[in-house]
Amino acid sequence: MATDALKNVRIRIERAAQKLGSKIVPDWMLEELVEPEERFSISINVKIPNPLNPLEKIPKKFKAVRVWHRKPDPADIWKGGLRYHPDVTLSDMEAHAIEMSFKSWIMQLPHGGAKGGIAINPYEWSKDTLEDVTLQFAKRAIKRGIMSPRIDVMAPDVGSTKIIMDWLRDYYIDYTGDNIIGDGVVTGKSVGKGGILGRESATGLGMHMALQTFCEAGEICLPKKKTAIVQGFGNVGSNFCKLAGEYNISVIGITDQFGGVYCPTGLDIDKLINFASANKYKTINGSEVISPTYMKASFDELIAAGADMFVPAAMEETITTSVAPKMNFKVVLEGANGPTLADADNILIQRGIQVIPDIYANSGGVTVSYFEWARNTRKFHTNPGILIPDNDETSVKTALQVMFKKNGNALIKVAKKYKIPYREAGYALAIERVAPDIKARNRMD
Repeated sequence: MATDALKNVRIRIERAAQKLGSKIVPDWMLEELVEPEERFSISINVKIPNPLNPLEKIPKKFKAVRVWHRKPDPADIWKGGLRYHPDVTLSDMEAHAIEMSFKSWIMQLPHGGAKGGIAINPYEWSKDTLEDVTLQFAKRAIKRGIMSPRIDVMAPDVGSTKIIMDWLRDYYIDYTGDNIIGDGVVTGKSVGKGGILGRESATGLGMHMALQTFCEAGEICLPKKKTAIVQGFGNVGSNFCKLAGEYNISVIGITDQFGGVYCPTGLDIDKLINFASANKYKTINGSEVISPTYMKASFDELIAAGADMFVPAAMEETITTSVAPKMNFKVVLEGANGPTLADADNILIQRGIQVIPDIYANSGGVTVSYFEWARNTRKFHTNPGILIPDNDETSVKTALQVMFKKNGNALIKVAKKYKIPYREAGYALAIERVAPDIKARNRMD
């Protein structure tokens, strides 16, 4: 049975396909678009210290999965994150692989969507155990022939980091001897390992660019000095908050899985980053001790307090049918993958809350990952619509801004053409762009 995440994405594809009509999306294509092409599921066996006797090692199994959706062109690569989280399931990764395809197609990236993960809590295990698990996964994936700069390129996701990407890159090069394009086997690496400057902050930065595009197009009207409440303070949430001041946004509330903090005059993001970095679970829970003006606040209290915008930047399925009626915001800027249930979309529309959808808003990470991969594999000129930047933050930021503005305006145009919400328009734009290639590949013109 499909999880809510998988059900949500299928509903949205079907809605977009219905608007486009059967001439553009015949039934056979719709069936392809809502189903992954292939799935990979294994158990990773490692030795861990025995809790009763640390000098003794005992076996431990971790489940790992990888899902591949669809490639418009067989020569394209698969692209998507590798998640480290105890709740990793095949069904959820199926949903996110499909979303990754649509995200790539909106941004005109030559990718098929992929997603995978290992069912492990990275905060509960030692560095040695995490490395063992990572390298066992890499070994199995390489032997299967699926981990390669020309086949499937992984990247950081929830719970995984550039250090984990460095381990994967190093192991792949050592195992295969590929010193030519081996750096391109993963993205989101350290710069010294072939990474690109600006990748770590790219998703958070891209969210600001997405909002800016919609505001400049006159689609969204907000005060010059905007306020935001953010859910999640990992890579995406913290970088969005760190950059908020540059875009005249005051972050007045933040919540994560452990708790939240609120200050109507604005939070000091640098102090919150230092606070989170200093504790095991990297949480902002308890950070009200930073200032007497800070108040401890729950998720429910924060969404009721409201702001100009709500930024879900943590896990999926945050905005449910019970949450949507309580939200006191003008705009939802989606940083997480699948943060809003399909059934909640209509509630937000009825309440006049505009949504800049995840498949566009959080595509900064995959876009800069493409820049990184193209540099690693010498693919500088294969896509005339994309300028691969130099490896400096100014060039990367400029190239990313061009991508967001061009493709955001295309999304807005589709929304107006079909008189549909932005989320539906994102899916419709993606399908319009790849339908000719999918038909040609299947010889169905």
